[in-house]
Amino acid sequence: MRTAWVPLLLSVVAAAAVTAWQWHAFQGERAKHVAEHRSRGGVVVRAVEGLATRELRGRRYDPVALEAALEEALEAFGLRSVSVGEEGGEVLASVGTRPPQGDPLHRFEHAFEPLRPRQGGPGPRWMERAGMPTLDATRLTLTLFTSPDALEANFRQVRADFAVTLGSLLLAVLFLGGVSWFRSRSSALRVALEAQRREVEGLERLRRVGTGLVHETKNPLAVVRGFAERILHRPLDRSSLEQAARAIVDETDRTLARLDEFLLFSRPAKLRRERVPLRPLFDELAMLVGPELDSKEASIDVNCSEKELNADRDQLRRLLLNLLLNAIQAMEPGGRLWLICEERDAVLQLAVEDDGPGVPRAVRDTLFEPYVSMRSGGSGLGLSIARRIAEDHGFTLSYEPRNPRGARFVLEAPRS
Repeated sequence: MRTAWVPLLLSVVAAAAVTAWQWHAFQGERAKHVAEHRSRGGVVVRAVEGLATRELRGRRYDPVALEAALEEALEAFGLRSVSVGEEGGEVLASVGTRPPQGDPLHRFEHAFEPLRPRQGGPGPRWMERAGMPTLDATRLTLTLFTSPDALEANFRQVRADFAVTLGSLLLAVLFLGGVSWFRSRSSALRVALEAQRREVEGLERLRRVGTGLVHETKNPLAVVRGFAERILHRPLDRSSLEQAARAIVDETDRTLARLDEFLLFSRPAKLRRERVPLRPLFDELAMLVGPELDSKEASIDVNCSEKELNADRDQLRRLLLNLLLNAIQAMEPGGRLWLICEERDAVLQLAVEDDGPGVPRAVRDTLFEPYVSMRSGGSGLGLSIARRIAEDHGFTLSYEPRNPRGARFVLEAPRS
């Protein structure tokens, strides 16, 4: 059941990876907008420098005209404040509202030199007569603060895109992880339930086997006890005594045979696999069941080419012999029996068929269960032992009705 949590853990890791990826993309977009903002600010600074330089002719300037030029730049470029001052000294003109803490992201500062007269004099005489101040510094500083509105709008858009993309990806990852976890959990539960079902079926089978074994052992012991009491309490002549002793021996042998069959069914076989040629084995089986067939004036057809099967020969022989004897006992006088081997879709099929009455529908579901027998005197373990041998080999044994009548038992083994 622990493996059911693996998809969920993988989803968490995937979600963390997606988050890191989107955060990196978000930071990249943000840095791109900051770079564009700084680049635009540099262009604005150079434009404002041109406007300011226009009003700083020679070493004299008109404060009103300079301030008007800065106002023009403030409006044209959507700035918060613009100021021109001597480098490290007096401010010549300033317009707008400067942020209290400076805001380094939107602050742009540029040092420049105003135009000088050609002869290096103080400027035209009319400027002096107009009372225009004289510039003492040879270098001036232009300081401006751009509006944060455009950049903040870009930031908001980037954050919104980041939130939508990340949310969508996380929902997709978590949804897929949840589906995978649910399927893995369901699969694990199905496996556990199937194991419990097999365990319950095994216990039920064991109960039926135990019940059958008690029945098959108790009845012969009752017969033995009855004959023993007769010998103990009644004087018997020699003939009656021999008859009682023979009955005791027969019932004891029958009980031991039932116990041997039960042990064979209940414990796994130790297989000794080898390459088994099927045609010689089929011919041997046909010879072994010959007397049984003769007693019913029945016949057998063997149809098998030179094929081999990797199996324990003795166990395979026992399996097929059980199927043949069951078929003969179900056949009517003058019936016919088939022993066939053929290959279909890389699967080797060994089939025992007869033209008897077949298996009633009511018995088919429990046909291979222990102590299920369709004839009186049967142990009910023959087909159970046959299927157990098949399962020990990794083969499958099944029943299907034969057309137009009869039964067909098929042993399927992978072609090797």
